[in-house]
Amino acid sequence: MLKKYKSLCRLLYFLLFIAPVACKHDSSIGLDIQPKEDLLYASYFDTSTIICHTVMEDSLRADERGTGANYNLLGSYIDPIFGRSDASLYTNFVMPNNIINAGFGNNPKLDSVVLSFTYSGAKGYYGDATDALKFNVYKISESLYYDSAYYSNHSTQYEPADVTNTGQGLSLVPNLSSYISIFDVGYYPQLRLRLNDEIGQFFMDDTSRVASTTALQKAFKGLYITTKNTALSNGNGSILYLNMTDPQSKLSIYYHNGSDLTSRAFDLSIGFGATRYNQYKHDYTTADDTLKHQLPPLNDSTYGKYDVFLQGMAGTKAKIEIPYLSHLSDAGPVAINKAQLALKVDYKPYFTDPAKFAIAPRLVLDGIDGNGAIVPLVEIVDPYTYSGTFNAEAREYQFNIPYTIQQIVSKKYSNYKFYLRVFLHQANPARVVIGGNNNTSYPLKLRLWYTKLY
Repeated sequence: MLKKYKSLCRLLYFLLFIAPVACKHDSSIGLDIQPKEDLLYASYFDTSTIICHTVMEDSLRADERGTGANYNLLGSYIDPIFGRSDASLYTNFVMPNNIINAGFGNNPKLDSVVLSFTYSGAKGYYGDATDALKFNVYKISESLYYDSAYYSNHSTQYEPADVTNTGQGLSLVPNLSSYISIFDVGYYPQLRLRLNDEIGQFFMDDTSRVASTTALQKAFKGLYITTKNTALSNGNGSILYLNMTDPQSKLSIYYHNGSDLTSRAFDLSIGFGATRYNQYKHDYTTADDTLKHQLPPLNDSTYGKYDVFLQGMAGTKAKIEIPYLSHLSDAGPVAINKAQLALKVDYKPYFTDPAKFAIAPRLVLDGIDGNGAIVPLVEIVDPYTYSGTFNAEAREYQFNIPYTIQQIVSKKYSNYKFYLRVFLHQANPARVVIGGNNNTSYPLKLRLWYTKLY
């Protein structure tokens, strides 16, 4: 009986406390995303001043351990909004299954040398894969080390001579739909580049060079593969996803022994233990004017009030500030019931081309503390399940960040800002244009539900 009496007293106290502080709220706004019971006695507004503009992305770690991805990117395209982007690839090789003292048998005769990559993912590319790309391959002249970090702007030294079988590169349209047959066995679609015979003969002339992975990487430091010399027109080209850990991604030396014309393959692997990384280059000289004004050398952040531009592959991101948010608690303490940052995609026809340049399926919001350091938001428990996915019905990205906003409103965070970027920006070519605070059709909003505690 006493327990019930105490519970009743608590309920009466709660009702007496909230009755005088109940605020007028707009019950018609946000009902599609806010449960009705959470709106009780909560004020709502979405008119916060938000300063947002595009900035260049920092160089990102782009080696196999830094990206955490089993694929690498390779290709070139010209986006009508973002300009030209090139993804090049550096890789060395390991002996498959760490075999030692390998050889080619008696009286080996070289047939051909092929560098192959299995395409990755359901689609396997970003852009327009019906356009031909020119692939150049060069021998690396400095060692790659598995325990080193390689960044997206890093260049490893390489020899000037192209080592494709033409000596001038190979122009081809990627075939991502047809299975291939090797020795009468079918395999998933591959990018296959014929190299000059000297590569294979180099190993056949001295098998000590393939005695172990250590010997291999000392004698043959690896390859640099690029499409940067591809001539493209506006809106053409593609970035290919290559599955580097697939057993069919490898350097194959095809040969036969003496008068026995049976073809055999000696493979060098790009699997576990190999070092590989991407190098990205972006040319924004042909980009949209609103984007170019926000980037160096102009650095005019005022253009961000109309649109901000996000691009993966270490391209661009957005810097966000909500400068007056802490004033919400100037008159007294405030409890944040719900806070949602909503970023609408600018769907002007000029900005969208889903057939070629699909928008990024997910974005990431990072905090920036008073010292300028990037800090994960407390709401991020797992970046793979965190909000920020594209809501196709609302045509926007949504970030639920009540704790972070509570800390700003309570003045526990000072000079707090945000970076907005493409998810997996170190290995993702996707892009998107987001409406700024003054974009009349696609405005950026902070939707806020709060209760005054005074």
